Amino acid sequence: MNLTIAGLSKRYGSKAALQDLNLTLEPGIVGLVGPNGSGKTTLLRILATTLAPSTGTINWDGRDVIRDPDRLRREMVYMPQQFAGYPHLTAFEFLVYLAELRGVARGDARRAATQALETMGLAGDAKRQLGAFTPGMLQRLGIGYVVSTDARVVLLDEPTAGLDPFARSLLCDALLRTARERLVVICTHIFDDLELIADRIVALRSGRIAAHATRDAFIERARGRVWEIETDAYPDALDGRVTAQRREGDRSLRLRVVHAFEPQPGARAVTPSLQDACAWLEMHEDGIAC
Repeated sequence: MNLTIAGLSKRYGSKAALQDLNLTLEPGIVGLVGPNGSGKTTLLRILATTLAPSTGTINWDGRDVIRDPDRLRREMVYMPQQFAGYPHLTAFEFLVYLAELRGVARGDARRAATQALETMGLAGDAKRQLGAFTPGMLQRLGIGYVVSTDARVVLLDEPTAGLDPFARSLLCDALLRTARERLVVICTHIFDDLELIADRIVALRSGRIAAHATRDAFIERARGRVWEIETDAYPDALDGRVTAQRREGDRSLRLRVVHAFEPQPGARAVTPSLQDACAWLEMHEDGIAC
């Protein structure tokens, strides 16, 4: 079971959103990262068959997805960045509708809808119309749908943005439990989630694949290039990129800095994180091979 992308490009007039992507994805959790405008959402939409590429091919288990998208659609669930539904439908009705679109029998669809609502603490809102839901409630409803489905391919665009820690934990736990049985692609800027659950990292930059590696290999690339500085005030000039900062006590400030060399005397080398590795990759032109 794999999803193979070959020579994939997407252009909008003279602008190239994706350029000659070649990638094979197998079961597990893949973190899709990169700066804004790098092509992450465009790639997800093409994989979800809601957007056609300009050139290239996509194969799912040996079948051409672009020519025959229905096979993948039946085995895939896609949650866009802003999950929304028909405002006149109730939460329960909408979840049943989504399941039936994928060919799930009505009885099974109703049971899955009930489970999704209970899992996300929305059972009391089952009969409420979606038009009365807050954005956070809609996001939780979408997560509930994702964790209750048996889809073999799961595509998630910023799924945990705006979620409370409990809902984020539910999603991560559900994905980890089924990671060996399906392919999960998560596009997110919340690196803490990916560092906990991702098997592999695919980094895009300017529409191209800048890196594709295991999570550990990707992070290891930044070893020896991450520093911690303790100071009383933010420096006027500082080499490198600050990836984190926190106050300790009333005056002490601790900065985490990515730089090839010690950014200032007294800086202490620390173990890199996924966010540090992403920052290091964005600062340099060399990529990381598979």
